[in-house]
Amino acid sequence: MLLTPLAAVSTWLCITGAIHYSQFEKAKWETAGLITLAVFLMLIYCVWCMVRTISENVLFVIFENHDYLDGLRQLLTEEKRFSPRTSSPI
Repeated sequence: MLLTPLAAVSTWLCITGAIHYSQFEKAKWETAGLITLAVFLMLIYCVWCMVRTISENVLFVIFENHDYLDGLRQLLTEEKRFSPRTSSPI
C-alpha cells in the first residue's frame, strides 16, 4: 500500500528534476542519470507487481485445491476422542 505512491512520487521527482537540469548546457549527465533512475524505478516496480500477482495466484490455487476445514474437523474429532470426559453434577 505504501510502495505504489512512493514509486509514483519518486518517478515524478526524477522526471521533474531531469526537465529542470535539461535547461542547463553543462548538466547533460545529471539529466541522463535522472531519466535512467526513473526508468529503472518503474521497471523494478513493474517486476515486483508481476511477481506479487503470480505468487498471490499460486497461493490462491493452493488454498482452493485443499480442504483445510476437513483437516480442522479431523483434528477436532481426534481431540474429542482422546480427551477425558468430565461428568457434570447437574
